[in-house]
Amino acid sequence: MKKTTIIFLLLVNFCLGGISLSLNAGTGKNEKDKVYLPPVDLNPETYQLLKNRQWEPAIEKLREAYELFNSDPNLKYYLAFCYEQLANTALTEKRYQDAINQLESAVQYVDDQPRFYVELGVCFFSLSRYSEAEQAFSRVLEFESDHFLANKMLGEIYYLTNNMEEAREHWEAALKAEPNDDYTKKRLAGLKKYNRVAENLETETDMQFSVSFNGTQKPELRELVLKMLGEIYQQVGRELNLYPNRQIPVILLTNQAFFDITGSPQWAGGVYEGHIKVPVDKYQPGLLKIVLAHEYVHAVIFDRLSFRCPWWLNEGLAQYMSGDQSGNKLRLELAAKFIKESNVPPLEKLPGNSIKSNDSKNAQVAYGLALSAVQYFVDRFGMPAVQIVIDSMAEGKSFASAIRNYTGFSFVEFQQNWKEGYSR
Repeated sequence: MKKTTIIFLLLVNFCLGGISLSLNAGTGKNEKDKVYLPPVDLNPETYQLLKNRQWEPAIEKLREAYELFNSDPNLKYYLAFCYEQLANTALTEKRYQDAINQLESAVQYVDDQPRFYVELGVCFFSLSRYSEAEQAFSRVLEFESDHFLANKMLGEIYYLTNNMEEAREHWEAALKAEPNDDYTKKRLAGLKKYNRVAENLETETDMQFSVSFNGTQKPELRELVLKMLGEIYQQVGRELNLYPNRQIPVILLTNQAFFDITGSPQWAGGVYEGHIKVPVDKYQPGLLKIVLAHEYVHAVIFDRLSFRCPWWLNEGLAQYMSGDQSGNKLRLELAAKFIKESNVPPLEKLPGNSIKSNDSKNAQVAYGLALSAVQYFVDRFGMPAVQIVIDSMAEGKSFASAIRNYTGFSFVEFQQNWKEGYSR
């Protein structure tokens, strides 16, 4: 899943005594996203604070004027704008809860601006708070029913929470607004293909999972997979302290349907793309559990970090936690050989083109390097360190910042130590 990039341009004109001031901030790109603040009389001190982008002291002055004197009702727009600027800074720095706090202050003064709710939706989604994100993006549609990003993100939320018809409706609405959005076209096409297959599937559920499968052809999967998933849920929760924020959909498909719906390379044994999808034509229970564990780790990482987990860490942890001892041993040997004999790319550059090229050999190298980096991290610092780093990343820190705070090593030093460890 590609990371959604949201860039808003707010062109703000301060009509203060004939003086115009333009500021860049926020998160929209269309002409209708431009914001024009109304004329208002400000004292020179408050005006200077705004001009210098000193938002917090400006808020104090504006609140004093608005609450004590209320001499100009338009002051509320300036208050909301200042809170939004603080939110934008927090959002840029991935301090999502701080951004939420500022935006909620903004809407206390001005509650009819769609962009505030777009920004709130982005923050809530980034924290995997799906219900609150749904509410925020739905509020946007109350103002602009054809809003592209709100419909696109609502489609994503409904897909993640297994509300397939709602997902389809919102992705179709998003494509009406932006017909050339490749990501949404791909998501909608995959959903329509799945819907044609889903007519023949049965679904079993528990508190954590919904499992869809062909009960006529594979009746034995009815209890087997839920039992496996329950064991995986307990193990991953115990070792990584990661739990899903929703009921995770697990779809068991024929090989033909799996590759048709997901577009996965032929070497793939499963995929997580909001749902866990696994081909089960000739499944073996041991291998099936490994695949389910691998994809489940992706799911719970997403429910903690959204799109913000680096590929190498995501894939490395999924392999490490999968229980595939023999396969992981081979991948670690392959990684060690590659590190000794080749120029190893920086971890942040993985997987490069190895996955896109459908080259299984290069993919194995990329996966092996990811696993070896995670294995090194766990061997050196322990599983509690993994939990701490993930928690720090959930608060908005990058992996580089989180590992430096915990270990004292820079990301560059960590990579150098990892490669030296596997070069011996």
